[in-house]
Amino acid sequence: MKSLPSFTRACAVALSLLYAGTISAYAGEQSKTYTFTEVVTYDYVGDFHEGLAKAKKGGVWLHIMRDGKAAYESRYELVGNFHEGLAWVRKDGVEFHITHDGKAAYENQYKIVGNFNDGLAWARKDGVGFHITHNGKAAYESRYELVGNFNDGLAWARKDGVGFHITHNGKAAYEGRYDQVGDFSNGIAWVVKDNLGFYINHNGLQQYNGLKQ
Repeated sequence: MKSLPSFTRACAVALSLLYAGTISAYAGEQSKTYTFTEVVTYDYVGDFHEGLAKAKKGGVWLHIMRDGKAAYESRYELVGNFHEGLAWVRKDGVEFHITHDGKAAYENQYKIVGNFNDGLAWARKDGVGFHITHNGKAAYESRYELVGNFNDGLAWARKDGVGFHITHNGKAAYEGRYDQVGDFSNGIAWVVKDNLGFYINHNGLQQYNGLKQ
């Protein structure tokens, strides 16, 4: 699931970002140059992703550039980091993705959305989970109780109380079903079945000996 900004820190996070400029004053034939520095302070600033960082100020969220200036005029209830050119945002209780200029990437709106990875992002609407493309449209017809991010070409999904992995077209990647499933990394994913944990490959075949949970 996506990681929301933490508000439980022991103290507020404040970051001052500086940028400098010059002005010139002329007195007769002499000129003097003055350097000025403007301090931009935020309540919270995240790491930079694709050249922009999420920031909070005055109860609203936005993205900023490396000089501390706002990347766009819009303000949101929450924002995520940029991935594949898009970042999720929340406004008026719904979520969607924006481009680097702060504009909506598509017209559709969802209850909640995740980061883009492998060309797709997970989304939730009307009580079901699925994946969407960069244009905000559903990537397939199937609907699930929950879905995760795509990694190594597969994403975990949950339906009828069991977990498995699906391909980009929303179809099951293998016949096996598990109590718990994790993300794929380097060709394997961690799963649990009957209190036994082990790794599987893209075909759902066990790769390592199981360990009791």
